[in-house]
Amino acid sequence: MPDITVFQAVTLAIAAVGAVLGIINTWRAIDQNRVKLRVIPAHAIPYGGAPQNIRFCVQVTNLSQFAVTLDDAGVFFQGTNKRGSIVKRVPTL
Repeated sequence: MPDITVFQAVTLAIAAVGAVLGIINTWRAIDQNRVKLRVIPAHAIPYGGAPQNIRFCVQVTNLSQFAVTLDDAGVFFQGTNKRGSIVKRVPTL
């Protein structure tokens, strides 16, 4: 096995750093194009003109780099494939 010179070692180190940074940048570019939402279920306390039978709410926060529009939010009932959906949004202050 031939001896590696200092110049070759430095060249190899720079190439390795460049390859790692290229992979990281590619991953970040792919990750920026994905829709990212944080969904938090919570207990609701109705006030004002909100219907008094509302006891459950879903808070959705957009974590993406771009605007996202939601059509509706809902839940699946445990043990079934039936879906409960919020069809009329109650505005928050």
